[in-house]
Amino acid sequence: MARGPKNAPAAAENDKPLPDPRPRRSGTSSPDDELKVFRRQASERLRRAQREEMTYKARTKSAAAHAESLQAKAHFREASKHLRFGLQLAVSVVKSVPYLIRDKREARRLKADDAERQRAVDHQHRQDEKLARERRSDNPTRGPPIWEEATRRDLQAADVTLCAVGPAPRPVPQPGSQSPPTTPEPQVRWRDGGLWF
Repeated sequence: MARGPKNAPAAAENDKPLPDPRPRRSGTSSPDDELKVFRRQASERLRRAQREEMTYKARTKSAAAHAESLQAKAHFREASKHLRFGLQLAVSVVKSVPYLIRDKREARRLKADDAERQRAVDHQHRQDEKLARERRSDNPTRGPPIWEEATRRDLQAADVTLCAVGPAPRPVPQPGSQSPPTTPEPQVRWRDGGLWF
C-alpha cells in the first residue's frame, strides 16, 4: 500500500456530515411534533384535574360551611334567649335588693335575739347555782326543793327564759270564810317567748 500525501481527504468511512450549527425550524421532526402534542395533552389534563380538584374542594368546603353556619345560627339563637333570660333575672334581682337587705337584717336580729336569750339562760343558771350554794351554806342539811329544781330543768330543756317578777298579790279574804291564809303561788306569765314569774 502506498501512502498518500499528508493532506489527502479522509477515507469514505469517515465521511459523516457534521451537525449544522444553525437552529432548525421547529416541527420539522416527527419526534418534536409528538413531544409537543404530548405536552399539550398533559397540560390540558393537569388543568382539568386542577379544575376538578378545586370544584370538589369548593363543594365539600361549602357543604361544611353551610352546616357550620346553621349550627352557629342555632347557637346564637340560644345565646340570645339565654342573654334575655339572664338580663330579666338580673333586673328582678336589682329590684329585690331592698328585700334582700331586710332579710339579712332580720336574720342578724334573730341571731342576736338567740344569743341574748342564751346569755339570759346562762345568767339565770349561774344565779340559780349561786342561790343554791347560798342555801346549802345557810342550811347544809337541806337543799332546794325538788319540785323547784325539776321545774327549772324542764323549762331549761324547753329553752325558756326565766325572769323573776315577784310574788303574786295575796288573795283578799272574803268575809265569812274561815280558810287559813296560805302562801301565795308565784305569778307566771309569758312574754316574747320567755316565761316570767
